[in-house]
Amino acid sequence: MRAFGVFLLTCLFSGALFGQAQAGFERGVNAYRRGQYAEAEVLWRETLQEDLSEAGRARVYYNLGNAAWRQDEAMEAVGWYSACLRISPRHGDAWNNLEFVRADAGLEPADRGDLRSTARRALLALRPAESRLLAFSALGVLGVLFLLEAFVGGALFRLLCALGAVGTLVLCMPFFYRLGNDARDPMLVVRAPRVAIRAEPNTQRDQIGELEAGEEVERIDSLPGWVRVTGSEGTNGWVQEEALFPLRP
Repeated sequence: MRAFGVFLLTCLFSGALFGQAQAGFERGVNAYRRGQYAEAEVLWRETLQEDLSEAGRARVYYNLGNAAWRQDEAMEAVGWYSACLRISPRHGDAWNNLEFVRADAGLEPADRGDLRSTARRALLALRPAESRLLAFSALGVLGVLFLLEAFVGGALFRLLCALGAVGTLVLCMPFFYRLGNDARDPMLVVRAPRVAIRAEPNTQRDQIGELEAGEEVERIDSLPGWVRVTGSEGTNGWVQEEALFPLRP
């Protein structure tokens, strides 16, 4: 009975959190419709402090991108749309808005259409929960095939196991690729047109490279006002924090 009471209280608390988040989100929507974009942004940022589902968080990121764009913060809008697509990769409106804003800001497309971009987009086409479910289901089916081969035997089950192993490897690729991708701490360069990379966290220290606006980097360390990053070219150095946007806000 006590366990049921704890469970009931947990459900009620979760429901209250969901209701609070939904109410804050709707107030943001109303403010946005009135043209009060700064107020909408504040309300949606507060909503992010609540316990949201992946779909709910993606929806807030997308709307924050719209609010940033309305306030002429193009690079911040790029950051929010990119954050949305990391957890909801098939969000058509987010893709359209991201490409529009990047083009308007003079940046290259997020999806360049080359083989590398196409492969990456295919591997990240599933949401995190979907890629996990697909991988675990494939492993489960493969396990059943191996059990049948062990107890029944025969050429047919050996062939099915071989085909199942190949299929499982293919179906697990999105999960393991996303696992490695999510292990990173990505940030987006939002200071246009470029930002200096320095050997030490000090504007008086030597500049060892530059990062272009719209480039994605990986955070590896931080100090007040500074972030140590690794760029796409492998350059490792310090960048002023205000020049970067975290893609996992």
